[in-house]
Amino acid sequence: QGLPGGFSISGTWDAYLLPVAGGKRQGTPELIKRDIPTKIRPKGITRDGTFYYAVEFRSIETLVTEMDMQTGDLMSKPQTVFQTGADQSPSWAPDGKHLAICVHHPDGSGTIRIRNVKTGKEQDLDPDLPCFWSLRWSPDGQFFIVSIFDKDVSPPREAIYRINAQSGERETLMESESVALGAAQLSRDGRTLYYVARNPRSLKGILLKKDLETGQEKELYGMEGVRNVQYLTFALSPDGKQLAITGLGIEMAPVKLTHRILTVPSGGGKPRELLKSDELKQYPVIAWTPDGKSLLFTNSSRVIDSNPERINAVWLIPADGGEAKELCRPQPTLWGLLWRTLDVHPDGKHLAFDCFEYRHEVWAMTDFIPLASSPKDGQH
Repeated sequence: QGLPGGFSISGTWDAYLLPVAGGKRQGTPELIKRDIPTKIRPKGITRDGTFYYAVEFRSIETLVTEMDMQTGDLMSKPQTVFQTGADQSPSWAPDGKHLAICVHHPDGSGTIRIRNVKTGKEQDLDPDLPCFWSLRWSPDGQFFIVSIFDKDVSPPREAIYRINAQSGERETLMESESVALGAAQLSRDGRTLYYVARNPRSLKGILLKKDLETGQEKELYGMEGVRNVQYLTFALSPDGKQLAITGLGIEMAPVKLTHRILTVPSGGGKPRELLKSDELKQYPVIAWTPDGKSLLFTNSSRVIDSNPERINAVWLIPADGGEAKELCRPQPTLWGLLWRTLDVHPDGKHLAFDCFEYRHEVWAMTDFIPLASSPKDGQH
């Protein structure tokens, strides 16, 4: 089973033993071990009958760390919060008392999970949503805004929901069968919806604003070569006056990537480019600092203890332009990747982010070759 995009995060296989002689099957397969991860690579069987195999795990986890925004020092080691292996898009409540995430299930459905920061108590809200990946609180903390993809209807439907944070009651704000709908967020007064749309034919990604009372729409920014709606994202400033935008455009033959970070007035106006491709080594995710003066974004670190290998880092740049500086490297493992969401707690100290992680292990299975009439369970 897997996440949209092909990232395998769950599901298992069963192992069977099948006798053979002269290259032909003898008898029927016998179950020897249940629930082996699907990403398995056999390494061989030793003379004593031990079977060695490698297992690859791919997971997306939400982590939280405390950071000194002035020095960039990590004040605490990043800690996994929910430990589902399939959670992403962490979002702090406006009052900072709760942290919400998307949890994906093997059948493609999703759940909003809410954690009380003080008590650690968790609750699931609307446990049977279609697949979704973008999750944001409304400014008043009363609702969630989610972007969904419903593949179980014909034709498949994309929609943006407003979901009551207490009752789970849904309201459809946008829906489409012809364009992909991406990240969405409400204005400070809740009357305007900002959202991303992508036309599959033109490969143009557009950031728009929609007046929820009149239905009137206005384009704020457009970018060509957007091959995935998730490659154009944005964040609304704390005062609601500006939008920070990250974009990834892809041209083919030859392949050329264009990364951008810019800001644009929320009412419309000329975009201001802060960073471009030669300064960005990867597609960034972005967040505002609570005071609205700076932007945090992800980018590769220039150096790791004099080692040229790259690792994800969190950087800071003034919102009105200036030099970007590296703050910290919260990536918990070398083979991880800061994923789609970066969100700053209202206290300006705690950082929530999702991390896509590769993990490799070598396992050994013993005592499974039958010496008696019935095999034993595999042991690790």
